Amino acid sequence: MSYTPARRDPIRSLDTNPAKQNPERSRTTGDHAFWNHSGFFRTFLISAALIAASCAPSEELRDDEMELLLDEAIEDYADLAEELDKRARTEPEPDDYTVTEVEEHAVELLEELPELAFDLKSHRSQLSDQGAVFLNEIPDIYLSEPETEERREPDRGYRIQIVSTEDARLANDIKDHFDDWIREVSAPPYPNTYMTFRPPYYRVHVGDYLSREKAMEFTEFVRLEFDEAWVVHSSINPARVER
Repeated sequence: MSYTPARRDPIRSLDTNPAKQNPERSRTTGDHAFWNHSGFFRTFLISAALIAASCAPSEELRDDEMELLLDEAIEDYADLAEELDKRARTEPEPDDYTVTEVEEHAVELLEELPELAFDLKSHRSQLSDQGAVFLNEIPDIYLSEPETEERREPDRGYRIQIVSTEDARLANDIKDHFDDWIREVSAPPYPNTYMTFRPPYYRVHVGDYLSREKAMEFTEFVRLEFDEAWVVHSSINPARVER
C-alpha cells in the first residue's frame, strides 16, 4: 500500500482558529482570544520571512550561500508553525509563560540570520515622503554573472526532500517506500535516499544534484507519488551526482 504524505502549508498551519478546525468545539467551548486571534504570531512570522527574503546580502555572501540561509529559515518557520499548531490543539488557554516562550522562539529564529540583518528605520515611511520618487539600487551581487559549477564547492548542491516528521519510524518507512516505488516505475541507475535528523525533525532526501534545474526536473516526477516533494540545498555525494 502506497503512502502519500500530506502537503504541509507552513503559513496555513498557523491558522489555529478552532472554529475552522472543529466547528462543534467552537459552539460548545467558545474561541479563546489568544489562539483565535493569533494574528500577532501570523503577522510576525510572515513579515519576518518576507523582510529576511528581501534584504540585500553582504558582499561576502554568495548566491548559493544566501539561498541556503533562506531555505534553512523557511524550514525553521515551518517548524515553528507546527509547534504553534500543536499548542493550539493541546493548550486552548495558554498561560503567560507559554505566550512569552513562543515569542522568544520566534525572535531566536530571526537572530539566526545575522547575514541578513535589516534596518527598519531606513524603510519607514514619513509624511514628507508622499509623492516623492525613490530609485532602488540593485545590489551588485544580482548584477554579477551567475556562479559557474566549476567555482562551486563540489560537496554542495541540491537534494529532493519528500518528508519532514518527528516520527523516526515513519521517516524510515517512507524512505523504504520510495526505494520500492522508484524500482517499480523507472530503470537504473536509481537515486540514493538519505534520512537526516535536525532536532526535532527527521527528513528524507533523495538524489544528488549540482543544478537546481536538474533537481526540479526529477521533483516533478517524484510528486506523482510524494506530492510534498521539493528541492532543498544540501551536502551531496559528488560520486553520485545525477547527470
